[in-house]
Amino acid sequence: MSITKLNPWNWFKKESEHERTLPIKQTEQGVRGYASPIDRFHADFDRMVDSMFSDFGMPSPRQLFNKVDPGSGKTPIKPNVDVYGTDKEYVIEAELPGIEEKDLSIELKDDVLILSAEMKHEEKTEEKGYYRVERSYGSFRRVLNVPEDADKDNITARLNKGILKVTMPRTKAVESNSRKIAIES
Repeated sequence: MSITKLNPWNWFKKESEHERTLPIKQTEQGVRGYASPIDRFHADFDRMVDSMFSDFGMPSPRQLFNKVDPGSGKTPIKPNVDVYGTDKEYVIEAELPGIEEKDLSIELKDDVLILSAEMKHEEKTEEKGYYRVERSYGSFRRVLNVPEDADKDNITARLNKGILKVTMPRTKAVESNSRKIAIES
């Protein structure tokens, strides 16, 4: 097995492609209906940097730091995801505080694993002459490439105390090409 399989940018290389194909398209114009030349310059520059990083198979700085898109007024919600592998399995752990199992969706499409959730919460209080309603909602989507040697038929997922753990057994054992090197004095 090549060590590049475990590099984070290889696991997430299709995530930006899937974001571009989402049915909702955000514009640079924002709420007022127009974008200033400075906003357009920043958006163009961000696209250029994203393109440069993606050409080398690396995540863009905006993905790493969850930068607010100019004019959109929204910060993309991307839960932290840890990916690691052992000789027997690959493990993906995602931090999902406040997400319940009923709100979570895990899909496998060809060689892509899609983690997504949508959460809605509403709290009403009616007391002594006042009425209060608090609503919160949000959603996220993470797209991860599944390695060729992962057993796609035996993927398991478990949500425990806000941590999602997805386990993918490997179909074949990792062959180690290591040898001891003697130190000359």
